Amino acid sequence: MLGAFYGLSAALTWGAGNVLIKSQVGKLATTQLLTVRAVAGAATAVLAYFFLGKNDALLLLTPLAWMALIGSVLTGYFGSDLLFVYALKELPLSYIFPIQATYPLIATGLAWFIYGEAISPWVFIGAVLVIAGVSLIGSDEPQQASPINRSKRMRGFTLTALSAVGWGLSATFLRGALGEIDPVTVNTGVGLLTAFAFLIISRPIAIASIVKSEPRIGQALGLAGALGGTGLSNLFYILTIQVAGVAQATVLASTAPLFTSFFAVFFLGERLTVKLTLGTFLTVVGIGVLVGG
Repeated sequence: MLGAFYGLSAALTWGAGNVLIKSQVGKLATTQLLTVRAVAGAATAVLAYFFLGKNDALLLLTPLAWMALIGSVLTGYFGSDLLFVYALKELPLSYIFPIQATYPLIATGLAWFIYGEAISPWVFIGAVLVIAGVSLIGSDEPQQASPINRSKRMRGFTLTALSAVGWGLSATFLRGALGEIDPVTVNTGVGLLTAFAFLIISRPIAIASIVKSEPRIGQALGLAGALGGTGLSNLFYILTIQVAGVAQATVLASTAPLFTSFFAVFFLGERLTVKLTLGTFLTVVGIGVLVGG
């Protein structure tokens, strides 16, 4: 039950962060949004790191532990996020989200193959139900009116598939890192590396100028990073991997769109649809099966 608490807490805080991000879309370029979120997440992780008395734990990491953290960031937090953003430029969310939502199955398969994590039938059934529900929720937007040419469709699907594989690999790397270091230190390392990676590809001075002139943007994105991204949400996610394993952690964390959608309905005035209702039902049943099994 502790794993379920951590996993759903990760999804809840990630969902809240997503709504804050969504409220600022269009005010900054996508990479700039991701950069501000990453920096805020890193700051939150560092505060937790010192508050919980880890002190010099990062300095004592072995080369193998650093390789695991770097692998997790490059494949997931940085690489997969960018691939997903580029995929959205090719296809609407309703086309690609069902593919992206399958990453828990990839992560589960890799954890079984590499670490020998047991996969019960109940975990598999729960994962399928959750993925089906999350796919309905995430794809709940109007279809694109104009037809999409074949090359554009193939690029979008390829980028999304690579993004899903990346998140599966990222969870596997995290599982390896947790074999050597504690969750708080893992989260801090991931947060710092992710922020560094995004700062390299963005224009930090331009971002600082925009945030200074529009402080509300900085406040919203800062809170989004503190709650979601590599902030509090990621710490819960890493704790779930440690307590319950990769399979339950990735499935439970993937329910974030459920919380995002309901926050959007209540706080952003978005509509409650049949897809959202059915997707919610399947997700909740899947979580019950996953946790109860």
